[in-house]
Amino acid sequence: MSLVSACAEVPSIVFFRRGARFAPVALPIAAQVAPAFSVNVADFDGDGHEDLFLSQNFFATYQWLPRVDAGRGLMLKGDGCGRLDPVSAELSGVRIDGEQRGAAVCDFDQDGKLIWR
Repeated sequence: MSLVSACAEVPSIVFFRRGARFAPVALPIAAQVAPAFSVNVADFDGDGHEDLFLSQNFFATYQWLPRVDAGRGLMLKGDGCGRLDPVSAELSGVRIDGEQRGAAVCDFDQDGKLIWR
């Protein structure tokens, strides 16, 4: 007996804890256009709900494959109920051209406001 499996797509997802289990939720299409290497969770806009920032793109492909560079760094605004909506570069202030492998978030001066780079 042989088993064959097929997969039409493999979306980037996030897992939300729902009591004793975790529920997978696919990220919006804006998060699917390029691979994400760094995922930062913080309340970036100060509304009391956790948001996500994704560092995107991948250039180290085989020479016969194009690099994957459709991302510009992506802010996803959380609503506190499991919904994550993309925030435009104009509103978030984030537009990073090129390959991004990491990002960091910290409140260096302990004033309650995040500094992220």
